[in-house]
Amino acid sequence: MTTSDPERGTESGRFAGDGFRVEPDFRYPSGEAEYVPDSTSRYPVPTEDSTQRVTPAELDDVFDDPEHGEPGRDRLGVHWVWEALLLIGCVALGFVIANGRSHAFSDANLRSLMLSASILGALGLAAGMSLRVGAVNLAVGPIMVIASLYFAQHAHDGVTPALLIALALTTGIGLVIGVIVVAFQVPAWAVSFAALIGLQLWIQHLPADQQIFTQFHAERHAYYWFVGFVVIALVGGVLGAVHTIRRAVGRFRPVGDPADRRGGNASVLTILMLAGSGLIAGLAGVGSAMMSQEALTSTGLLTSGLALGVALLAGTSAYGRRGGIFGTVLAAILLALLDHYFAVAHIKVDQIVVIAAAVGVGLIVTRAVETAGRPQRPESEETTTSSWLRRQQGSWTDQLPVRTTEVGFEATDERWGTRA
Repeated sequence: MTTSDPERGTESGRFAGDGFRVEPDFRYPSGEAEYVPDSTSRYPVPTEDSTQRVTPAELDDVFDDPEHGEPGRDRLGVHWVWEALLLIGCVALGFVIANGRSHAFSDANLRSLMLSASILGALGLAAGMSLRVGAVNLAVGPIMVIASLYFAQHAHDGVTPALLIALALTTGIGLVIGVIVVAFQVPAWAVSFAALIGLQLWIQHLPADQQIFTQFHAERHAYYWFVGFVVIALVGGVLGAVHTIRRAVGRFRPVGDPADRRGGNASVLTILMLAGSGLIAGLAGVGSAMMSQEALTSTGLLTSGLALGVALLAGTSAYGRRGGIFGTVLAAILLALLDHYFAVAHIKVDQIVVIAAAVGVGLIVTRAVETAGRPQRPESEETTTSSWLRRQQGSWTDQLPVRTTEVGFEATDERWGTRA
């Protein structure tokens, strides 16, 4: 016999009808739950106060595409430290030059020094732009030589038309390199090196050692050249430090199989940056011709090495994406001061030695930037190869059931599921 519970609104008996079991729904007739676990129960109900608040930086990281690299903000501390060392080196070398020769920084020498730093800096910017995008342009050297020769050959017909055509030519070369790199998804160093060889063959068929017959002298406007270079370098460095821009520019950097395509946005930015690399290299070539009032048919290979050395010495990662703010300016000044010191002290040093030293130190800086500049993650979330291997080092037999040795059981090998 069953009874009715008016408060529960259901039968209190265990069985009803033809042996069917009636399960209570634990609700009152009003629909309210009969029991709600509190915060001290085994399965507490989350409340608004118990939820963890997410910071804006963490929320921004949530929308980072894992396929475009590890989430989080790059740490710029390593760049500040290296740029401080570059600044100390510039100041120390300046004092050494000033103590050795009192007129080393006279007005004429200072203008020449500033113009040299501007040209070196433009070369470093041209290589650094391609490095930041993850598609290094090794052809910036011959691009600079071609711009210098063309401008010197046509400057007597008008400085402005010769300048615009030379820059359009060099921008087009960079654009072609970028299109080939993106269209075929092939390494930029291979494409740009092939372009370097082709451009060098072209240079051999151009008129050699052109003199500039114009009243325009770059040294008269050395301050404007230097200020323009500094402004472009700093604006690029500041924009490159912004989280979203930094990741967008470096999106072409491989994070898995380097043959995989990196998407439309990465392709467009890569083409634009390589075209801009050609443009800046052309500016360096025109400035060099204006400075010396002549254009020499030189090899572009050493010039490309010098550009790469300035970019790496500035703290730009050889892998792409990462770089500092003041590094290009300080590296260009340091190398210009070093060249000025060799001239003042009458020290003969082969240019190849300087280039090799700059590239070598720059590669060490790249390792430091990649080690100390990547986003900081908690140790519990680190998934390195070594930690993965440690998790796999346990014996494969450890995952089998443990052998039973209790008294009363026959000799068995339960781990294998068979009896002896």
